[in-house]
Amino acid sequence: FHSSSAASESPFYVSRSINGIITDRVELSVSEGFHHDLFITEKYVVVVDGSMRFDPRSIVDGEPLWMFTPEQRLRFGLWPRSAGKMTADDFIWIESAEAAEIVHALHAYDDEDGKVVLWAPVGRELKGSRSVVFGDIGPCQMHRIVIDVAAAAVDIQAVAGSELRTEF
Repeated sequence: FHSSSAASESPFYVSRSINGIITDRVELSVSEGFHHDLFITEKYVVVVDGSMRFDPRSIVDGEPLWMFTPEQRLRFGLWPRSAGKMTADDFIWIESAEAAEIVHALHAYDDEDGKVVLWAPVGRELKGSRSVVFGDIGPCQMHRIVIDVAAAAVDIQAVAGSELRTEF
């Protein structure tokens, strides 16, 4: 599981529990991102670090809590489950070529070529789009995302029906 703590210098952490007992807890150096979901495959635990960023001043200014930040590209932190004890150094960070956000993962697996394949709705920048919670993000639409660990690359692919809104 993952969460954040305002009491820590690096407030974002990932933990592992076995039989209800926390066995590992590692703090990761990530920005004030949305970090709503993570996903697990047979080989990896994967943290999603998308383009939504939180600024507490936005509450005072009457702006959405989370704003799409196009300078922040979508990236994934992969922890190899075979690594043993979880450490921050064991996470492999792979950045996409584009800014995007993933709120919820639908399905993920390791393919026969060693790539991680994720099916998830992807949101991209849409200036002027506003709600109480999110700002400047367009509708999240289903995509197939291939994370090539060996090449340190991310390929975000449109799929049939990806013109439909598939999140919220």
